[in-house]
Amino acid sequence: MTAEEAVIYLAGCAVNGLTPDRDTVESLQLPEVYQAARAHMLSACVAVALEAAGRADENSAQAIFTAVRRSAIYASAREAVTKRLEEAGIWYVPLKGILISADYPKPFMREMADHDYLYDASRAQDVKAIMEDLGFSAESVGITNHDVYVKPPFLCFEMHTALFGPWHRQSIFDYYKDVEARLLPGPGVSRHFSPEDLYIYLTAHEYKHFIGDGAGLRSLLDTCVFLKSHKDLDFDYIARETEKLGIADFERSSRELAQKVFRGTALLEREKKMLEFICGSGVFGTPTQHFEHIVGDYGSGLKGKLRYFSHRLILKRSSIREKYPFIYRHRVLYPFFCVYRIGDALIKKRKAVFAELRALCRIRDRKKEEWFSDGGNKA
Repeated sequence: MTAEEAVIYLAGCAVNGLTPDRDTVESLQLPEVYQAARAHMLSACVAVALEAAGRADENSAQAIFTAVRRSAIYASAREAVTKRLEEAGIWYVPLKGILISADYPKPFMREMADHDYLYDASRAQDVKAIMEDLGFSAESVGITNHDVYVKPPFLCFEMHTALFGPWHRQSIFDYYKDVEARLLPGPGVSRHFSPEDLYIYLTAHEYKHFIGDGAGLRSLLDTCVFLKSHKDLDFDYIARETEKLGIADFERSSRELAQKVFRGTALLEREKKMLEFICGSGVFGTPTQHFEHIVGDYGSGLKGKLRYFSHRLILKRSSIREKYPFIYRHRVLYPFFCVYRIGDALIKKRKAVFAELRALCRIRDRKKEEWFSDGGNKA
């Protein structure tokens, strides 16, 4: 059993309330298992399973202590933030891990690097004032579709003005452009998705990562846990809406894979390839997979890589407008800006530039859509 297979087995036991087989657990090389678990942010799940099997050690105790502590600190910060949003009358929607953690047997088992909220974009400056008044530092505001606020010891809140940006898949961006119309009221000024629409959003978000840098085992486990907690979903509605999004095949494949993997059911060949990719992704993907995705959008082989370099050197107008509004307003400066970007990257980001070049040399052509049930939608 590989380390990743052990993580899958133990995490499945943890979320399904099963005690791992003692002989299986005794055969595991725990340092390697913990390393794989950390890469996928599943240390707490693995530790819970090992405790149930009677093979708890210092690492499992530390993993649970850390997860419980982080969960408690985030809960306190979350309460403070939402209280201020309520007082200011700013509608907001908790997203992703905040909601999914409630479906886990114990909320701390769903580890999180940050907290995500969607909120009324017209109140961005009010939210900035609230977050700074609560002791957060504005790390990134008004640049992408989410603003980033951080606070020691590890708090990070991503406050979304939109769920997706124009740089994401067009069908997904268009679908969520008027997201407020898809939200249900309450309690207070908060909003929420229906269970079906929440599942669709979670799937769209996972798809974004999967075809980009990659999505790891935690996303697959989230799908398994969500489906277990919401047994009466309207899958006819889900099929229609994911078809509009262009992710219907991905949704079916991801759902089937999640349910099979954490039950120990035999996989089809294409499912094995999909799982292999997921196991190699880690929780946030890898640089090679990131560049592989981008190069793939520009074609395969050398031509694709050359088109990619052209894309890296010459920014689209939409990207300039979003990220460099001053240059967009004064376009005569653009040629000088291109030269500046190259020089700045070579001076300040030399390691990242060479890492990108090394990753590009390793990239091989791979069509992820072939792993999906019906060949994939490419909307």
